[in-house]
Amino acid sequence: MSQKGQYLDKEAKQMRYRLAVSLFKDFSTGCYQITIGCNDHIVAKDSVGQERHINTIKILCNCDYLLVVLDAEAILTEYEAAGKFSIANLHCCDKRIEEAIDMKLTDEEKNQAFVIRDGVPYMVIGNGKNFLNSINYEKGWLPPGK
Repeated sequence: MSQKGQYLDKEAKQMRYRLAVSLFKDFSTGCYQITIGCNDHIVAKDSVGQERHINTIKILCNCDYLLVVLDAEAILTEYEAAGKFSIANLHCCDKRIEEAIDMKLTDEEKNQAFVIRDGVPYMVIGNGKNFLNSINYEKGWLPPGK
Protein backbone atom coordinates (compact mmCIF):
# COMPACT_ATOMS: atom_id res chain seq x y z
CA MET A 1 0.00 0.00 0.00
CA SER A 2 1.24 3.48 -0.77
CA GLN A 3 2.02 6.11 1.83
CA LYS A 4 -1.06 7.93 0.60
CA GLY A 5 -3.21 4.89 1.33
CA GLN A 6 -1.67 4.54 4.78
CA TYR A 7 -2.42 8.20 5.55
CA LEU A 8 -6.01 7.76 4.36
CA ASP A 9 -6.51 4.64 6.49
CA LYS A 10 -5.20 6.41 9.59
CA GLU A 11 -7.22 9.58 8.97
CA ALA A 12 -10.41 7.67 8.13
CA LYS A 13 -10.11 5.65 11.35
CA GLN A 14 -9.67 8.82 13.44
CA MET A 15 -12.64 10.54 11.78
CA ARG A 16 -14.96 7.51 11.61
CA TYR A 17 -17.27 8.72 14.40
CA ARG A 18 -17.82 11.98 12.51
CA LEU A 19 -17.62 10.89 8.86
CA ALA A 20 -17.32 7.23 7.91
CA VAL A 21 -15.31 7.46 4.67
CA SER A 22 -14.53 4.27 2.74
CA LEU A 23 -13.09 3.41 -0.67
CA PHE A 24 -14.25 0.52 -2.81
CA LYS A 25 -13.43 -0.85 -6.23
CA ASP A 26 -16.28 -2.47 -8.11
CA PHE A 27 -14.48 -5.12 -10.14
CA SER A 28 -17.59 -5.64 -12.27
CA THR A 29 -17.27 -2.09 -13.67
CA GLY A 30 -13.65 -1.17 -12.93
CA CYS A 31 -14.83 2.02 -11.21
CA TYR A 32 -14.05 3.20 -7.69
CA GLN A 33 -16.52 4.53 -5.17
CA ILE A 34 -16.03 6.76 -2.17
CA THR A 35 -18.79 6.27 0.37
CA ILE A 36 -19.49 8.65 3.23
CA GLY A 37 -21.67 7.85 6.23
CA CYS A 38 -22.61 11.04 8.04
CA ASN A 39 -22.39 10.49 11.78
CA ASP A 40 -22.20 14.23 12.35
CA HIS A 41 -25.17 16.39 11.43
CA ILE A 42 -24.43 17.24 7.78
CA VAL A 43 -26.57 19.78 5.93
CA ALA A 44 -26.32 20.56 2.22
CA LYS A 45 -28.14 23.14 0.15
CA ASP A 46 -29.80 22.04 -3.07
CA SER A 47 -29.93 24.03 -6.32
CA VAL A 48 -32.73 26.28 -5.00
CA GLY A 49 -31.10 26.90 -1.61
CA GLN A 50 -33.26 24.45 0.35
CA GLU A 51 -31.42 22.80 3.24
CA ARG A 52 -31.16 19.01 3.07
CA HIS A 53 -30.03 16.81 5.96
CA ILE A 54 -27.72 14.09 4.67
CA ASN A 55 -27.32 10.46 5.76
CA THR A 56 -24.99 9.10 3.11
CA ILE A 57 -23.07 10.20 0.04
CA LYS A 58 -21.78 7.83 -2.63
CA ILE A 59 -19.31 9.14 -5.18
CA LEU A 60 -18.50 7.26 -8.39
CA CYS A 61 -14.99 7.70 -9.81
CA ASN A 62 -13.80 6.44 -13.18
CA CYS A 63 -10.19 7.58 -12.82
CA ASP A 64 -6.82 6.52 -11.42
CA TYR A 65 -6.79 5.04 -7.91
CA LEU A 66 -4.37 7.68 -6.60
CA LEU A 67 -6.79 10.45 -7.59
CA VAL A 68 -9.57 8.65 -5.72
CA VAL A 69 -7.35 8.39 -2.63
CA LEU A 70 -6.50 12.10 -2.88
CA ASP A 71 -10.19 12.97 -3.15
CA ALA A 72 -11.06 10.90 -0.06
CA GLU A 73 -8.19 12.50 1.86
CA ALA A 74 -9.37 15.96 0.77
CA ILE A 75 -12.86 15.26 2.12
CA LEU A 76 -11.49 14.16 5.50
CA THR A 77 -8.89 16.93 5.76
CA GLU A 78 -11.33 19.68 4.79
CA TYR A 79 -13.98 18.40 7.20
CA GLU A 80 -11.52 18.08 10.07
CA ALA A 81 -10.13 21.59 9.49
CA ALA A 82 -13.30 23.51 8.60
CA GLY A 83 -16.24 21.37 9.73
CA LYS A 84 -17.51 21.16 6.15
CA PHE A 85 -16.50 19.69 2.82
CA SER A 86 -17.34 20.03 -0.85
CA ILE A 87 -17.62 17.33 -3.46
CA ALA A 88 -17.81 19.85 -6.32
CA ASN A 89 -14.13 19.64 -7.34
CA LEU A 90 -13.57 15.92 -6.92
CA HIS A 91 -12.65 13.57 -9.76
CA CYS A 92 -16.09 12.00 -9.78
CA CYS A 93 -18.38 11.21 -12.67
CA ASP A 94 -21.56 10.69 -10.64
CA LYS A 95 -22.89 10.97 -7.10
CA ARG A 96 -25.83 9.72 -5.07
CA ILE A 97 -26.95 11.48 -1.93
CA GLU A 98 -29.36 9.94 0.56
CA GLU A 99 -31.25 12.44 2.65
CA ALA A 100 -32.14 11.82 6.27
CA ILE A 101 -35.77 11.08 6.97
CA ASP A 102 -37.47 14.09 8.54
CA MET A 103 -38.63 12.56 11.80
CA LYS A 104 -39.64 14.43 14.93
CA LEU A 105 -38.24 12.70 18.00
CA THR A 106 -39.39 13.09 21.59
CA ASP A 107 -36.73 14.00 24.16
CA GLU A 108 -36.72 10.37 25.31
CA GLU A 109 -36.33 9.07 21.74
CA LYS A 110 -33.39 11.39 21.06
CA ASN A 111 -31.38 9.37 23.59
CA GLN A 112 -32.30 5.94 22.22
CA ALA A 113 -30.32 3.83 19.77
CA PHE A 114 -33.43 3.04 17.69
CA VAL A 115 -36.99 4.30 17.35
CA ILE A 116 -39.88 2.48 15.74
CA ARG A 117 -42.45 4.16 13.52
CA ASP A 118 -45.30 2.11 12.03
CA GLY A 119 -43.40 -1.08 12.81
CA VAL A 120 -40.23 0.10 11.03
CA PRO A 121 -37.03 0.50 13.11
CA TYR A 122 -34.92 3.61 12.47
CA MET A 123 -31.41 4.12 13.80
CA VAL A 124 -30.84 7.36 15.70
CA ILE A 125 -27.47 8.85 14.77
CA GLY A 126 -25.62 11.67 16.49
CA ASN A 127 -26.39 10.89 20.13
CA GLY A 128 -23.40 8.62 20.82
CA LYS A 129 -25.48 5.42 20.87
CA ASN A 130 -25.00 4.40 17.21
CA PHE A 131 -22.50 5.12 14.48
CA LEU A 132 -22.31 4.33 10.80
CA ASN A 133 -19.04 2.44 10.38
CA SER A 134 -19.06 1.95 6.63
CA ILE A 135 -21.50 2.44 3.78
CA ASN A 136 -21.39 -0.33 1.20
CA TYR A 137 -20.78 0.47 -2.45
CA GLU A 138 -23.36 0.02 -5.20
CA LYS A 139 -22.35 -2.93 -7.36
CA GLY A 140 -22.73 -2.38 -11.09
CA TRP A 141 -22.98 1.44 -10.90
CA LEU A 142 -21.69 2.78 -14.20
CA PRO A 143 -20.75 6.32 -15.22
CA PRO A 144 -23.58 8.20 -16.97
CA GLY A 145 -23.78 7.34 -20.65
CA LYS A 146 -22.07 3.95 -20.35
